[in-house]
Parts: sequence; structure tokens; C-alpha cells
Amino acid sequence: MKWTWLTVAILSAVVTACEAPLSPTDDGSTWSEISMGAGHGCLLNAEGRIACFGANSRGQLGLGNSASPADPAYLPVGPGFVQIDAGAYHTCAIGPVGGVWCWGANDEGQLGLSDRSDRDLPVRLDLPGTYVSVSAGLAHTCVTRFDGIALCWGSNVDGRLGIGSGEPGPFRPVVVEGSWASIAAGARHTCAADRAGALYCWGWNEFAQLGTGTKAATVVPTRVSAASTLLNPAVADDFSCAQDTGALLFCWGGRSAGVPIAGAGPGIGTPVAWADRPVADYSTSSDGLCVAYFDGGVRCDGPGSDRAGLPEWLLGLRGVGRIAWGSDVVCVLSLTGSLDCF
Repeated sequence: MKWTWLTVAILSAVVTACEAPLSPTDDGSTWSEISMGAGHGCLLNAEGRIACFGANSRGQLGLGNSASPADPAYLPVGPGFVQIDAGAYHTCAIGPVGGVWCWGANDEGQLGLSDRSDRDLPVRLDLPGTYVSVSAGLAHTCVTRFDGIALCWGSNVDGRLGIGSGEPGPFRPVVVEGSWASIAAGARHTCAADRAGALYCWGWNEFAQLGTGTKAATVVPTRVSAASTLLNPAVADDFSCAQDTGALLFCWGGRSAGVPIAGAGPGIGTPVAWADRPVADYSTSSDGLCVAYFDGGVRCDGPGSDRAGLPEWLLGLRGVGRIAWGSDVVCVLSLTGSLDCF
């Protein structure tokens, strides 16, 4: 998850104060993937096993209980998982042979199990086909399939599912019209890159986070106003970002200092270059935006960046493979798979 809805982040900070701290220690494991939610985080190790840590009030750690370990605890599932995404209070992953697994909060049907009951253990969804990516938002989830099909489910307030209406639900997966390469589910809006390199967004748009040149909400995928090919989208609560083919980062929308402002650029919500050199990985949250550059260094901007407590040496750190910004914590994975959180 590359977003954190502000209200959830505040509530999560209160919850996690009574649970495990969201700052795990490195036990020497080799990690390949990290994702941070509002109050919890999950990792994949080199064998594709899942380990999670932090808040667990809704079963979002997938441990089969409500324990909140301070350090990563392995889930009772086997190896072979290839991608994981931590939502606000739920988590989903792509498992062996392209299956989709979800667990945690399900009050809005965000687990895709056709009901509204929480799960504290990973459950495989009954979905046909081979899936390549999953994105867990505040209360909805989206996946992309090998053949370009995208499915979304959960809360549809503001039209965040992109299915042509703003009606509540559905709790079962539904197809989003188009042929998609990647998708990012946020708090109240969603963005996706199609297989031709065009970017589309839909849902809530009060701060022009859809990048469509207006502040009008839309319930169907609508083309982002950009001349460049944009890929690898990520969304926060009120702004969105994506990378061009040269790995430069563009962002739009936003209401806070340090992140894009809705009026920037020649039109409302027009994507503007945020980073001045290629970005290896980036993470969005309600606190702002963090990037790791290919040529070294980590940069965090936004109203919460001073709270991240980044040490000076990190600003020039080389060899960062992945970066994730959670609730007042920034975690980085090195290219060799070691974990550091601040």
C-alpha cells in the first residue's frame, strides 16, 4: 500500500500505542518485499514466505490470533508468495501460481469473500486465472490478472471501484472495464495504468487527485491529462503519482505543503515532475511522499516528513531497493535484502 488515509492513520497511532511498535528490528533475514499499512507492516522473505508486525486488532497480520508482535512474525502459510500489500486494516497477497489471498478487516467486503466477516488467517479467493498484482486500499481492493483483466471489490463510496456507479458494495470481485498492467487502490480513489501505457483514475476528486483536468469525481476509469506515458501508479488520500518510462516521478492533486498542489501545472491536477532524477522506488502516505533514487539517497517531503526522524546518513544512502512509509515510520530494504526502519 502506498497510501494512508489521514483519519485512519490518527486512529491507528492511538491503537498501536497500546499494541506493538511499528519499528521492527532486523533479525538478519533476507527480505524481498515490504508494504506498510496504517498501523502494521508485512514483508516477504527470499523464499516468498510472509512475515507481519504491528497492530493486529482486526486480524490484519494473518497470524490466527490478535497478538501484536513488535518484530516480524511468520504467517502459517507456505513459501512462494510473490507480492504483498498492506491496506488500512486488511492485507492481501499474490501467492503461488498466481492465487489471491486476503485477511483482516472485512466490514466493507474488502476481502472479496462475499461477506462482511473479518478473518485472522489468510484465505485464498475463488478467482479464475493467474493474478500478477494486488493493491489493498482503505476499504477496497483491486487486482490485475495476467491477461490484463482487473477486478475490484469492497466499498464503492465515491465510485472508487470504477464500475459505473457509486452504489455501496459489491462484496464480490467485479471487472473494471479496460486492459490493465497495474493498479493502485487508495483511500477514496483508484488509479491504473493500461497495457498501452496510458494512466486512468476514478473516484473522489476534491483535490484534483484524479489528474483529469477538473475536480469532478468520476465512477469510471478516466484518462489522466498527461502527454507522457505513465506507469507504476501509487495514490495517497488526496494526491497521486506515477513514473514515466525513464523512471522520473510525476505527481498531481494534494492540499499539503511538500506534496503536489491541485493548481500546479497548466491545468487543475495536471501531472508535474516531482523528482529531478530517476526513482528506484517510492512510497506515498497522508504524511507525504518518500523516494529512493537509483543513484543514491532517500528524500521525504510533506507535513509529516519531519516526524519520520530520518538520520542524516540515510539522505545519501546507496543501494536502497524498496522504501515504505507507514504510520510515522519509514522502512527501507537494501538491494541485499536487509531491513532498516526509522
